[in-house]
Amino acid sequence: MQESKAVPAELDYSVSDNCDSPISHSYTETRINKSCPNEYDLVRKWNATDGHPNTMTVIQTLHIMDTT
Repeated sequence: MQESKAVPAELDYSVSDNCDSPISHSYTETRINKSCPNEYDLVRKWNATDGHPNTMTVIQTLHIMDTT
């Protein structure tokens, strides 16, 4: 856990495939509010799918807590 004044920005990412198929990709960010003000979770999800269809998903969860 790291104390910080700012929420980290969305990560830059790239996708590639060993075959010659098109790749579709998407990103979503969902905020889940907690019981205290200024406390929430951010769930970030990246998906990539090639034409075969092989899929890769990465999920990042940030727990935002007010420590003041």
